[in-house]
Amino acid sequence: MSKVAVRRRQPAPGSDAPAWRPPTANSFDWQRVRVGHREEQTCTACGETTTTGYCIRCGRVTKIGDIIAGDSQLVPTLSYLNAGEYQES
Repeated sequence: MSKVAVRRRQPAPGSDAPAWRPPTANSFDWQRVRVGHREEQTCTACGETTTTGYCIRCGRVTKIGDIIAGDSQLVPTLSYLNAGEYQES
């Protein structure tokens, strides 16, 4: 297996920009759940989130193409998150 050298562009001389650094786990906000809307609900069967009142993954499709609630149960997403565990978008 051959090794390929990857050259990263360095900032121009005299520039205040820092040198490029690869992202790390600390670069991202992994600790908080992003809640899109206060009415958002989570399916207890598959974990899908929705604001439509039915789960898109677990719902059943009717002959005319509508999706109706299946056997899954939806719970408000904010009901099982503690303060500081989520971020509203």
